[in-house]
Amino acid sequence: LMALISCVSLTSSFSIRDATDSDVTEARKILFQEKMNPLSISAKTLMVACDDENDQSMLGFGQIRSLDEQHSELASLYVLPECRKRGIGSAIVQALLDRHRSSTKDPPQVCLLTLKRTENFYKPFGFRIASKEELKTLPNTIQLEYKAGTAISFLLGNELICMVE
Repeated sequence: LMALISCVSLTSSFSIRDATDSDVTEARKILFQEKMNPLSISAKTLMVACDDENDQSMLGFGQIRSLDEQHSELASLYVLPECRKRGIGSAIVQALLDRHRSSTKDPPQVCLLTLKRTENFYKPFGFRIASKEELKTLPNTIQLEYKAGTAISFLLGNELICMVE
């Protein structure tokens, strides 16, 4: 309820920070409830959007996790439904990409799996739909997740896409 009140107010502000262990526990519960994979998140990779005016309550979160030496995945992006359309998700993605790009001289390429309807959300960050040839160069874990997710999404009336920088 607190997050709902703060998100209704257009004047409320938020900040992005590295996650704590308790943030990870809360994020895993949310991801499980949303039927998203809660297993791969950690305090090392997760960033959290917090309400500056309301006891630092969590408004959203996301992560970039390493897949192999050449690839990382932008994953687990979530914003409370009542807090959407306020720039929180965009701020989380930008903070994650900034941290990723500054972490090493030659950062790994970032990819992501998402539903087709969210494609335009990721385009301003430099993401585009991966070609069939590019998909073949991605780690096996992403290829398998994409194939399985494509079948499940189709059955649910959605279309899964893989995007790359």
